[in-house]
Amino acid sequence: MIYLVRNDNGSQLECRLTRDDSDVPVDLTDAVAKLRFRKKGTSTVIFTLNNITVAPVDLPQGQALFQFSSANLDLQPGLYEGEVEVTFNNSNIETVYETIDFQVRDDF
Repeated sequence: MIYLVRNDNGSQLECRLTRDDSDVPVDLTDAVAKLRFRKKGTSTVIFTLNNITVAPVDLPQGQALFQFSSANLDLQPGLYEGEVEVTFNNSNIETVYETIDFQVRDDF
């Protein structure tokens, strides 16, 4: 579970993507990783974040870094989930099977 606070603008999520069968990192150079975010139990995507692709992010080692803005986190407190999808430069798309659980709480 990843814990977030409503309207924060400095929250980040780091994922390290590796091949399940070999633990070899998924090279994200020239690829776009996306985090799709929705309310738990619904099918409507609220927003999508693209991974940060500038240093010090280690794309060849499968590091995907997603930065939330206060607009992204202007959400009602509750449970949410996300999925990571990667589009490679040859147009192949792979989605991480496991979803990521998030809990958003209200700010004080």
